Amino acid sequence: MRRNSKTRENRTSRRSQTKSKGNIDRYGISSGKHKNQIMSKNHYREKLIGADAKIAFDNKNFKGKIIDETKNTISLKTPDNKIKKFIKKNIKIKLKNSIIDGKYITRRIEDRIKK
Repeated sequence: MRRNSKTRENRTSRRSQTKSKGNIDRYGISSGKHKNQIMSKNHYREKLIGADAKIAFDNKNFKGKIIDETKNTISLKTPDNKIKKFIKKNIKIKLKNSIIDGKYITRRIEDRIKK
């Protein structure tokens, strides 16, 4: 067991606390203390079908138009007319002026609009 582990529970060894809490995650989308400024809660209640979006998934970005949305998936039509399906909890969606984390919209559209 590490010495002084009770007082240093949030620290990684040989790394300062500021380095371990970065503002940009691995997809290049802001996170941390600036996350609430970017992610608008109004978009959680809107329908996403028909919106032009950029989806970050597994260190890759996909651009296109959202054509279908279910409880757990989003279908995106890319500019080369291919249809890609993504699981919502694994993606981040960038719209014109906001970023939505997919894990917050894993509900049916009808239920999300009501709440």
